[in-house]
Amino acid sequence: MACPGGRVPAALFEAHVIEHVRAVGRDPAVLREAVAAAASELEALQVEATGRGKRAKADVQRLLVEQTRLVEAVANGGETVPALVERLDAVRAEQGAAEQAAAKAKADLAAMKRATINEAELRRVVASFDGVWQHLFPAERQRILGLLIERITVTVSIDGEDVAIQYSSEGARRLLAETTTREAP
Repeated sequence: MACPGGRVPAALFEAHVIEHVRAVGRDPAVLREAVAAAASELEALQVEATGRGKRAKADVQRLLVEQTRLVEAVANGGETVPALVERLDAVRAEQGAAEQAAAKAKADLAAMKRATINEAELRRVVASFDGVWQHLFPAERQRILGLLIERITVTVSIDGEDVAIQYSSEGARRLLAETTTREAP
């Protein structure tokens, strides 16, 4: 059944989400699951960054070979020298971009290796959640709730209302990525 009023006070959802975060800090099993899920996600991101780095390094090598071939062709002269020089400039630009991509992948991987999460750290962060939440502007609270909540279902019955909130793992990952990026040196 749809919400009869069309809207439900945001404070209701905010309180529910805050309580859910608090529950993570109180429940050792949930805490271990959160740490395991974060470790699994971090491992997947590391695999992806490693792949990006390898592809970028392969591109750099391929472009170096092409650059050498083009320099030799230009040195031999001929009618195609202007076209060869133009392609050589393009290869050098592509090579620079590939080197930057490889460096970024390497830096991302190094940052991920430093971003390990353990239960004690997560418990500490969750314990400080209330203090941080109180200092956020309403717009930032709304943005965070928008990231964390995928769907809200309100069921109205004779016994009252039941609110079920489905959390977004993708939104949580994005929020974690933003936080990690802000904290990175």
